Amino acid sequence: PLMLHELLEEFDMPPEQAIMVGDTEYDKAMAESAAVPRVAVSYGAHHIDRLARYNPVLSVDGFTDFVGWILDK
Repeated sequence: PLMLHELLEEFDMPPEQAIMVGDTEYDKAMAESAAVPRVAVSYGAHHIDRLARYNPVLSVDGFTDFVGWILDK
């Protein structure tokens, strides 16, 4: 998860205030290792069922679903 750690340091942000949006198990595993909340998208490389085991805070079928969720926060 070096990339996420570097980004968090660069932006002076704790992991719990960041979100990793991704479409692969690799994205989810990296975010999980960095203790960053995860959002899974169904329109990418890996099927959404494969991403579910990484306990995403949200699974979406489109970007507008994600935006709506963020705006509700």
